[in-house]
Amino acid sequence: MEYRSFSYKETNLRFRVQHPEQMIREVLLQRKLLEGYIRKYPQFLTSLVPIPPLSDAPSIALAMHKASELTGVGPMAAVAGVIAELAARAGRGVVENGGDIFLISETPVVIGVYGGKTPLSGRVGFRIDPQRMPMAVCSSSGKMGHSLSFGKADLVTVFSQSGALADAAATLGGNLVQSAEDIESALAYLLSIPGIEAAWIEIDGKIGFKGNLPPLVKLEDEGFIKKITRDLRSGVRLEDL
Repeated sequence: MEYRSFSYKETNLRFRVQHPEQMIREVLLQRKLLEGYIRKYPQFLTSLVPIPPLSDAPSIALAMHKASELTGVGPMAAVAGVIAELAARAGRGVVENGGDIFLISETPVVIGVYGGKTPLSGRVGFRIDPQRMPMAVCSSSGKMGHSLSFGKADLVTVFSQSGALADAAATLGGNLVQSAEDIESALAYLLSIPGIEAAWIEIDGKIGFKGNLPPLVKLEDEGFIKKITRDLRSGVRLEDL
């Protein structure tokens, strides 16, 4: 199967799934449920810290609330990761949602490392073997993308079996890193969160990682740069990175 694309409002998916129609229906349903919840509870959209769920919160919002409580960031920090997971589970495959990835595959999948002008960008990737799946691989950056980050990391990548948790934790990691001196403490903090399997941080040419990191492999894909998801709202051009 080849990778295909699907976009709806802020959701921009790149996917390889067995059941694309089911995946699309699930994404549209979950977005409808989440948008209805936000209309009822506007603070859910804007809060930068955990807030209690409403009694009738849909399951997608509950997953985001839980990830928020575990990481201390706002619930919307988990939105791309949770949608990637729901889409991948519904379609039975691999789904990327703006750099947040959820994988279900019977064969290994290599996720390329890209942190802009960093030493290993486009040169290595993480090989995710089937026995580690389902797995979420979510990333945050203080220098790329439109998402809010209070840090300066080139790249923070987090591995978990929960898409919501991996996404929220990547945001947390990004917030914690202002310089290379913060790498060790940020990694220790992330790995203290239940459900986080591994984390990878790059900043100013320095790299650190901790946990059960998937194997690093040499990236041999000449078309890698064209596969990087770029949100037009970010104002970032790949050629500038």
